[in-house]
Amino acid sequence: MADRLSLTTGEVERILHPLVTQGLLKVLGDHGYGLAADPRELGVERILAAYDHRARRGAELVGGEIAMRLEEVIRALASARAGTLGALTLADLLEAPQAPETSSLQELAPAGTIPPSRTVGQ
Repeated sequence: MADRLSLTTGEVERILHPLVTQGLLKVLGDHGYGLAADPRELGVERILAAYDHRARRGAELVGGEIAMRLEEVIRALASARAGTLGALTLADLLEAPQAPETSSLQELAPAGTIPPSRTVGQ
């Protein structure tokens, strides 16, 4: 993963640490990771919530009255996120999206466009 994302191993470990701490990922060997549960049982909200502490820590660093306001915003965003995601699981994200049902490509073309069979180079 580190190579594919052009990150150091240390950066990947730091990014994934909250997921390991929350028991969502397990460490495999020296630098490998695997899901700690079936993807059908892993809620996307739970995965994202594993990172909420970083936002709260940022608000604490600001200090003063603005820190309290930022904490309110962070809580409101987390609540809205949870409501939006509902029971969405990691398995749901991994499923292929359903293709729109169309009877022909011409139905997809806006009116007044050249049909695909009449374009240059065809």
